Amino acid sequence: GLGRALDLGPREIAALADEDANWHWNSAWEGHHAEALAPIIDTLEASPDVTDQDKQLLSRLRCALIEPPQKPADIQTAEAILRAGLDRLEGGDPSPGRARLLRTLGWVTGHAQRHEEAVSLLEQAIAEARACSDDWTLRWALMDMAMNVCFVEGLADGLELIEESYRLALEANDQGLIHRYRNNMPWIRTELGESPEPSVSLFKEGLARARREAEGGSDVSFAFNLAIAYSWMGRLGDALTHIDEAISTARAIAGESDDWLLVDRAVIHRLRGEIAAAEGDEAELERRAYEPPLQLAYVWLIERAWAEWPRDPAAALRELTAYLERDDPQVDTRGEVPYGIGRIALRLGDFDVVRRAVEQHRRTRRFGNQVLPAMYGRVDGLITDDDGITLEAAATALEARDYIWHSLEAWADAALLAARADRPSVAQERALAITERTGMHHLLGPLPETRWIPLQSR
Repeated sequence: GLGRALDLGPREIAALADEDANWHWNSAWEGHHAEALAPIIDTLEASPDVTDQDKQLLSRLRCALIEPPQKPADIQTAEAILRAGLDRLEGGDPSPGRARLLRTLGWVTGHAQRHEEAVSLLEQAIAEARACSDDWTLRWALMDMAMNVCFVEGLADGLELIEESYRLALEANDQGLIHRYRNNMPWIRTELGESPEPSVSLFKEGLARARREAEGGSDVSFAFNLAIAYSWMGRLGDALTHIDEAISTARAIAGESDDWLLVDRAVIHRLRGEIAAAEGDEAELERRAYEPPLQLAYVWLIERAWAEWPRDPAAALRELTAYLERDDPQVDTRGEVPYGIGRIALRLGDFDVVRRAVEQHRRTRRFGNQVLPAMYGRVDGLITDDDGITLEAAATALEARDYIWHSLEAWADAALLAARADRPSVAQERALAITERTGMHHLLGPLPETRWIPLQSR
């Protein structure tokens, strides 16, 4: 709008748009009004004298058009935009424009959970960036490669790449990429088996910077991540404080949605036993006809099942088991839905569904990684014929590493299986000790679960 008011030509307007998009990237902000870029791109492309320099500028603007994909249609649209840009550079020498298009296409493909394809595209982007000395694209493509390699080759291989990307980000003072490292690195560390505490430290650093520099989008992200980490650790007061901050900050940002944050706040309220507050957030989401983005759909699915469980356990299981029939990798790459199905079916005595759920969970596990074995033990123990001993071992290891919520779930499941087998066990005592110490409520509770003990046939 400003460019037109000053009577600038299409090339000058496009250059201003490029500067604006670049500022948003480097300041770790999101939402640079991508809808305004499309007509700018169309106008410059229609010019009769498009130069090679213009083609590079147009490639950057095409990448700036792409927002994080939320639905399958978003992915299809993004891929079409980026591939059209690559077609216009076909046959040319390696260039920053082509490198950036390949990097963005790899990032989008990773969002679609097509990780092997994403790795291939990002390898091309990295080679192209190195060939034309495009340092910006190189360090961002390395970060994207790290996250996709975690799914294809293993977390340890991704860890090496993410550290290389971070080193380059520090050298360039690339605040946007440093911000992304502080968000991504903690999850790799926790899945490698570390305590959540180092993740909390990184999130705190990021949040302090976001507050200091008034970066609202970053504040939302880091406050949310702190809330999740604290909920894992059983620090529910801290979790609620930070999810509230994320929601209030999101509401202060024009165009920012707080829907996905309300889902997780409802979960935290349920963990605190604040059912009315949880139901308030859920009702608000229903009024908004909430449609979760691809990568968060599983959280809403599980939250609805937890809400239904006290009213109609069988209905809660029916809603979740439809998931087992889906051939859709775009939801729940961590296997939380099959785990939730297994725990509910265990209580209802549907052991065929328990086995199917555990088998589905096993298909989500990443090749060659070093995920804490207890995370898998708490799932495998649902069908292991040892009356809860595998679950007790998993619960002990998880509690020692400060994964308190995960530990509580495993102790509760172990207590149920031990009671059914009439096996002496400390599982019930340990589960109750966690609830008393942290104020955490078992979401399939209350404890002890005497209602489900008679279902012994396996």
